[in-house]
Amino acid sequence: MTSATAPSLTLVTSSLGNPDARKLADQLDGELATIYGGPNTGRDTAVPTDLAPPHGLFLLGYLKDVAVACGGIRLRRDLPHAELTAEIKRMYVAPEARGRGYGAQILRTLEEHARAAGATRAVLESGILSRNAVRLYTAAGYEMIEPYSGQYPGSRTNKGFSRLL
Repeated sequence: MTSATAPSLTLVTSSLGNPDARKLADQLDGELATIYGGPNTGRDTAVPTDLAPPHGLFLLGYLKDVAVACGGIRLRRDLPHAELTAEIKRMYVAPEARGRGYGAQILRTLEEHARAAGATRAVLESGILSRNAVRLYTAAGYEMIEPYSGQYPGSRTNKGFSRLL
């Protein structure tokens, strides 16, 4: 199914505490553990208050009544190169919903929110073995940078990505 014929994804503002969000986060963590060989997740850096208004946003994407995608941002003033930076967190599309443009839809919506809040740059970290994620970010204009969080010291697979908004 191509994105031109894919059913519409309904985006809903939510929280990380929502049961649908927890289910998708668990799926994401399981997938990352499989790819990277251990509990190598970003969950501990994305607490619910970080991804909630007024300093953040978390979206769930639904097909009919089933949550199949998610993503969030947290607005930060402590990163170099921009007065206000939007950090993309917890992006995930369930395997059965991939290839339909839903990740790009969530990413665009998060970027629009970040621009409206005054952010001038978006950043994120992703493992380079997560090939679908890397393709999504590079197709959206993100450039690979050095990791900035310090969450995975010595990791050869963790990279940062950045783009101007």
